[in-house]
Amino acid sequence: ISFLSIVISCEFFYKLKFSKKADSFGTFDFSTCYTNLPLDVVFDDIAWLCRKLCEAGHHTAILVNADRRKAYWAEGPSIPENFKSLNCDKLLDSLHYVLYNTYVSFAGNIFLQTIGIPMGGNASPFIADLCLAVMEYRYMEKLVKSKIDSNLKLARSLSFNSRYLDKIGVHNFLGF
Repeated sequence: ISFLSIVISCEFFYKLKFSKKADSFGTFDFSTCYTNLPLDVVFDDIAWLCRKLCEAGHHTAILVNADRRKAYWAEGPSIPENFKSLNCDKLLDSLHYVLYNTYVSFAGNIFLQTIGIPMGGNASPFIADLCLAVMEYRYMEKLVKSKIDSNLKLARSLSFNSRYLDKIGVHNFLGF
């Protein structure tokens, strides 16, 4: 995650450097954002993304090696030694299990979490980031496809934003 944070920070500063003029700059933290996302929305958005990536790249699976902390899209039918292969359905089954089988113990009681991405889970930051990225993509796509001048202007303004999980950096968009 720290590497991802650095990459996204550099991306944001790159955008600042090449913008015409930065009159304003703001950062926002949506502290309760991903703890309140409906599980069905999270699952459906990531399922859409997974299927889109598989179709676009003609990939059939993701290869994962937990010991080496590596994962990548399969380029062919062979599976390297010490890697496990997860096709899109297996990957989504795993995601479904993580989202819909999170239990919390509090005051001697056990509760099933029914809303929000589980806090503290190893995959939680990635799940949140992917879900929010899909939401942003779909929103921007809707703005652009409308071909309405005000929506196109809004899409251009929003394109300079950079987000990391539930934090966003904004410049030159005082109405944000």
